[in-house]
Amino acid sequence: WDTLDTRTDKTFTSRSQSRRFPIENPGEYNIYRLEITEVAGEDSADAVQIAELEFLVCLGPGDLNCDGMVNVSDLSYLADVWLTDDIIISDISESSADIVNFLNFSVLADSWLMGVPLPDTEVPDVIGQDQTTAHADIESADLAVGVTTSQYSETDAAGTIIDQDPEGGSFIEMGSWVDLLVSSGPADEDDRDWTNASGDRLWRNSANWSNNSLPGHLDRAAIRDSSIDGPIIDSRTVAKSDSMLIGGDGNSGSLEMTGGSLTTEDWLTLGFASSDEGSFYLSDGTVEVGSHMTVGRLGPATLNMTGGSIIVGGTFRISQSMNSSSVVSLDGGTVSVDSFTMTSGGSLDITEGTLLIDGNAESAVNDYIDNGWITAYDGSGTVEVDYDISNSGMTTITASSGS
Repeated sequence: WDTLDTRTDKTFTSRSQSRRFPIENPGEYNIYRLEITEVAGEDSADAVQIAELEFLVCLGPGDLNCDGMVNVSDLSYLADVWLTDDIIISDISESSADIVNFLNFSVLADSWLMGVPLPDTEVPDVIGQDQTTAHADIESADLAVGVTTSQYSETDAAGTIIDQDPEGGSFIEMGSWVDLLVSSGPADEDDRDWTNASGDRLWRNSANWSNNSLPGHLDRAAIRDSSIDGPIIDSRTVAKSDSMLIGGDGNSGSLEMTGGSLTTEDWLTLGFASSDEGSFYLSDGTVEVGSHMTVGRLGPATLNMTGGSIIVGGTFRISQSMNSSSVVSLDGGTVSVDSFTMTSGGSLDITEGTLLIDGNAESAVNDYIDNGWITAYDGSGTVEVDYDISNSGMTTITASSGS
């Protein structure tokens, strides 16, 4: 093993705290190993818990948040570091002391105001390549893969790049995005099963779907293999399907969405049969369901929403069968639906989120609240319901805390 960096006496003052450590001797390797040889307070602790480990490539000295740009977000990042006295980045003022202070603001502000121009690089022509090769060529040119969308093609094999923006041969600034259009193959209306064959969990990677084919608007996207991790829809993903199944054929399935968009022309179901379990975690992005969305058809299901939006053109159901155990946690974001039903097998807890129902559904919603199926702040708050007051022509359901 080559030693890239060594650290001692590093502490984390709170749970889920992120700290950044520039690597002293960076290099490209197929495998990296993090070795922890000693922990503080050995009398009371014999292990270290790490939620996430990221390896980031930063472009230029001012790109503190490693997003490929030097802009006001880097200034905000440095302000957070300085105000909390959290020394998690190297001194960028080129002074001898490894310290984050006001001098860093001056250096970063100069870099930001001047734009820290990065050299242009030639965009590779990736049309006709498979996604893996295209991604490698784009990244080798010091560029980044941007938004990936799919389109049926009678002539291009599934997983093949059929268009790109900017076009190959043009010159753009290093670190810029290259958007890709990927072939889903012929429009055959087949199921597209999630395989995670590449291991990166990205929905937009065609290698992660059966037949190396991204789901299109005529396909059913099926996530139903409990032995593999479910897909992630990120900010660079435009996901499409005719219908969508999360948990089926006796297996569980899960979906995580951190941005981007997901559109199903027809239905979206979590927990299809009694032995199927489906989970959906939404923190950002937009979900549009053409027909009905069911959280727990016959099997158990979980919808955990902390941000983003869900728009349902038909009925939003929680536990279609009273025998299914379904939990919806609306801790942020907005769910807008044409109609809403639930049974005793389901529960809806609201904190910071909002449920909007077209028309007057006050009576039905109040019945659900009286039955204890809809709660606020795990039962310690109050569910607020009104019709045609907060939103014209709609029933609005929110929550207030007990404090």
